[in-house]
Amino acid sequence: MNLIFKGEKWKHIDLIYSIYFIYNDNYESLLEEYNLKPNKDISKLIKTLSKFINNDKNFLKLFFNENFIFPTLPCEVDELWNIDSIDEVVDLFLKIDEEKVKRNLMDYLYREIYEPIEKTKNSKKYLSELLVNSDKLFIFIDNLKINVELKWELYHFINHPKKYFKEFAETLSIFIPEFKKFIDKHNDTMEEFNLYVEKNINDKGVEFLKDLTDDYIAFDSYEKIYLTTSLVNSVSTTYHIYGNEVYFFLGIDYEKVLEQLRGSQELDRSLTILKTISDPIKFEILSYLKDTPLFGKEIAKKTNLSKNTVSYHMNCLMSMNLIKLTKEGTKVYYSIKKDTLINSLEHMKKYFEDKK
Repeated sequence: MNLIFKGEKWKHIDLIYSIYFIYNDNYESLLEEYNLKPNKDISKLIKTLSKFINNDKNFLKLFFNENFIFPTLPCEVDELWNIDSIDEVVDLFLKIDEEKVKRNLMDYLYREIYEPIEKTKNSKKYLSELLVNSDKLFIFIDNLKINVELKWELYHFINHPKKYFKEFAETLSIFIPEFKKFIDKHNDTMEEFNLYVEKNINDKGVEFLKDLTDDYIAFDSYEKIYLTTSLVNSVSTTYHIYGNEVYFFLGIDYEKVLEQLRGSQELDRSLTILKTISDPIKFEILSYLKDTPLFGKEIAKKTNLSKNTVSYHMNCLMSMNLIKLTKEGTKVYYSIKKDTLINSLEHMKKYFEDKK
């Protein structure tokens, strides 16, 4: 297992996060979920840059919908890690391998979202046929467990990807110069934070990530772990898994987030856990996990949510040490950590017991 820190890539990631927050208008609501006040500079950035984003653009509806499937479409996250400067991002999408994107996208949709009665054994051949047969492709997309508007955009994207990439690149060419004006003002802050993270990695290695995640990801099961930081998504302790690699994103306010989620005192921690499980969706997910571990697609099917929406809730539950993640073959399973929940309930019970 190899831990690779790429602190300088924060600008690439924050470029994407900025557009995501602008399109979904959810930056301040995300901070409120963690009982944190929005960063005034980031709120100003989002408000200022929003004038450069036309929400009616088709690529935004597809690339930046609320389920945030960007790491799958239009490119896997490693594409952004392989360029040196955000000035190269426009060229990245103008020259991107469209056929590779379509193949990766179809494979992802087939594995994670497609809901046929049964699946073919020769999926590679089946997916190749879909890309040359519009009628079969339409039927396939119609069976995806996503909203109708997104199905329509996916169908058009697969048939005309160049149109979407060109539209995206045109928007980025206007957006990036304005984005850089903001980012340049915070270089020193992020350099200091990156040095702090790097010191922790040098001192503790992967134990640093295990500590801040309560070891809810079985990091030792993966060949490579890539880590970068974020200013715009300051509360991030999120990750994406691709095969044997993990991409982990650590926000500059992660310690404040963990303090809020875990609580510096046992009572604070118990109250935060109770607040977390009072959310109907999170409670429903935990109820499905109480008897058996499940992988993401199984949870999505049971809850009638998209896999990416499920991942959002799992990140929150994992940060509270309520579930853990284990890898078996190519599948990643979630299981409940009952001790955490039981201990919190017991603490609350004792708190309200009559003391004689």
